Amino acid sequence: MAGAAQGGAELFFERLAASFATAGVTQTVMIKPDPGRMNRLAAAGVPAQGCAFSSLMAVLHKRQLATAIRKSRATVILSWMNRATGMTPRTGIPHVARLGGFYNLKYYRHCDWLVANTRGIADYLVREGVPADRVHHQINFVPDGIDGAIFDGSRHDGPVIAALGRLHPNKAFDTLIRAFARLDDGTLWLAGDGPDRQALAALAAELGVAERVRFLGWQEDPQAVIRGADLFVCPSRH
Repeated sequence: MAGAAQGGAELFFERLAASFATAGVTQTVMIKPDPGRMNRLAAAGVPAQGCAFSSLMAVLHKRQLATAIRKSRATVILSWMNRATGMTPRTGIPHVARLGGFYNLKYYRHCDWLVANTRGIADYLVREGVPADRVHHQINFVPDGIDGAIFDGSRHDGPVIAALGRLHPNKAFDTLIRAFARLDDGTLWLAGDGPDRQALAALAAELGVAERVRFLGWQEDPQAVIRGADLFVCPSRH
């Protein structure tokens, strides 16, 4: 995994690695160095090794990955998103890659199987020429709920609607804000951060709902947001 410090795919990766550990699956984890992620994985019983996944030093890092794979005696390789998948060397070991978007498939041609987290992505892979028997649709899972909510939806007039994710065009939060603007009351919580934050705030102001749309920023405990809301919405262009 060569992802950023924050992101939905990165958090799902952490949950899956922790679940593998709980299930007794032996794994060697290679990630872009991030102290917070390494500490969380270690706490879950998943020691991680650092690999910069730098395109400027691709040969060196491919060699590092090949060495780690050989030493681990892996029986299957699981990679996430473009950079890590593209740098994973051909080893003869079955290679599974997980996609969370309509990615450029040049990074995935050498993979044996592709896992898509939406039916739309799975259909896209087949349309782009990936054999259907190499494509699998597997939805994400979320952790169990927690007791107590940091956010109290009862303090707001009307229903509280919550959405989580990176503030990026693919997530379709602009569509959600436009739909929300058609409601006469209620509050919209957007938990997450990303390049679209200013544009989304401007859209809320343009539609006259700026006072009812709250940008919560990145949340370490998204379950608290969900539990405090009356309705959870998951918009997406995938």
